[in-house]
Amino acid sequence: MKKIFIPAFLALTALAASAQAQVTTSYGDLILGFRASSGTGQNVNLEVDVGSITTFKAVAAGKTLVVSHLAAADIASVYGANWATRTDLVWGVVGTTSRTATGPDGEPASTLWATNPEAIAGIQSTPFKPGSVGAQSVSAGVMEPLYGSEAGSLGGKAATANSAYAATINATTPGSYSVQDTYQASESFAYFNPTVDNSANVSAGAYSASDLYELRPGASAATYIGTFGLNSSGVLTFFTTASAVAPGAGNETFTTQPAGATIVSGTTVVFNAAATGSPAPSYKWYLNGVALSDGG
Repeated sequence: MKKIFIPAFLALTALAASAQAQVTTSYGDLILGFRASSGTGQNVNLEVDVGSITTFKAVAAGKTLVVSHLAAADIASVYGANWATRTDLVWGVVGTTSRTATGPDGEPASTLWATNPEAIAGIQSTPFKPGSVGAQSVSAGVMEPLYGSEAGSLGGKAATANSAYAATINATTPGSYSVQDTYQASESFAYFNPTVDNSANVSAGAYSASDLYELRPGASAATYIGTFGLNSSGVLTFFTTASAVAPGAGNETFTTQPAGATIVSGTTVVFNAAATGSPAPSYKWYLNGVALSDGG
């Protein structure tokens, strides 16, 4: 029995090891990175391939997309359950076509994508400025290792237990988000000034918001693609407008509900109502299901 059992056990062990998923990446995908400057997870990057730029460009105006490739459990596992209260934890999203290939939507080589933090949630940040082919080629070269050409690259790493698109990477290893992000002092990924990174410190009901821009080399201006909003539950959502992440957006609430009244037919009755929200909500009065022409 031993001669049969031991080889079978070893075979099962090898099968389990080979079944562990590895993260795959492609140029034109966007890479999300978290890095901490101190404390829990200081030497670990949580990196996530959040999908092709095509996916985000295709989101219809006024719609949202929850980035399912990011698992909230991964953030807590690496940076602690209190990650959303930390002031030493930041996140950013970047991507490139690479220096030699065109992008999935025909973007020229050395096209860059990067997030710029909103100073006030809901108010769009100042767009990054496109540069020359040479300048953006340098940055594209600094981003390329994220995809799979260095020991610390996301591509080929063992996926986390919570997401097939995410991995934890030694933050001191060439190719890691931290190393490539800080490749050149005072500029993220040797180009973006001052940084692509936003604080992960976010209060309940609010967002840490960053605007995504596309920079084509030699273009006159960057193109705004949309806004990523990270909430304190670890959910990352993509919006097509910056104002959608304003505090209280989508949280309209009636502060005064109209009270019912019994009156004699032909007499006048007054109903009052009040609501709050951001942006300021509008409303309409109805009588028997028909909108009144002078309603608000």
